Amino acid sequence: MFLHQNDIMMERMKPSLKNFFISFLLISTLLFNLAVLYRRHFIQPQDCVSERCEMVRNIAKVPFDQYIHVAFFGKYAFRNMKIVRGMAKTFHSILDNTHSPIYLHVLLDSNSKLRTSRTLRKVARIFRRRLNITYYDVNEMADQNREAINTIRKYFFNKDVGRYNDDIFFLSEVFHDAFPKRLRKIVFLDVDLKFLSDIRILYQKFKEFQPENVIGIGPDLQPQYRVDFGNTEKATPEHQWLLLDRENRASTQEWSFST
Repeated sequence: MFLHQNDIMMERMKPSLKNFFISFLLISTLLFNLAVLYRRHFIQPQDCVSERCEMVRNIAKVPFDQYIHVAFFGKYAFRNMKIVRGMAKTFHSILDNTHSPIYLHVLLDSNSKLRTSRTLRKVARIFRRRLNITYYDVNEMADQNREAINTIRKYFFNKDVGRYNDDIFFLSEVFHDAFPKRLRKIVFLDVDLKFLSDIRILYQKFKEFQPENVIGIGPDLQPQYRVDFGNTEKATPEHQWLLLDRENRASTQEWSFST
């Protein structure tokens, strides 16, 4: 008889414990949300004591044309970890050397978007920076500009050039149509670069552009190109990075290039 009564008491306690935990979770959630709302609306944020703090706080308030716009290819990232590691290291070195707000423009295939997004968000979290980014489907971009790409292939390649026959190596000619019209300046990078100084120094090269400038070329320290293009080294220094500047003119869609 005693065991039977004890069993009955335990059965009665089970619903009570369940209700207790449900109530506890609901009250905890409610208190947490109230605390967040109170902090957001009634507590004034502490003053920033550094330039970096101020830049990070205001990064969401930056107008589109005040960002440093950076672009690179991420095609095949879903199957090539070298590309993923490269873009992570390049983006890390950019954020590690600048307080300026960065806006990324990544050209990739649809299969690579998830892995690329995760990688870049992870890097942004390291620096407690908001990830401002736009993705572009390179396959769709190529299909929309197939006639231009085929024309370039016809006049610039008369033999098999291996991996350089990929559409991504011909898309620079159509960037002025592919990118948003409000985008006036952009730095296009390879994903095997490491920045040792502020990318803003590079971006300020746009201020040196004159109306008649079309392209500027700078020296490259990559030894591979020194070997491959040794005969033309003095006449044509190799490129390392590319600046695109779409001049804001009503009568033309002219772009300027500088490296």
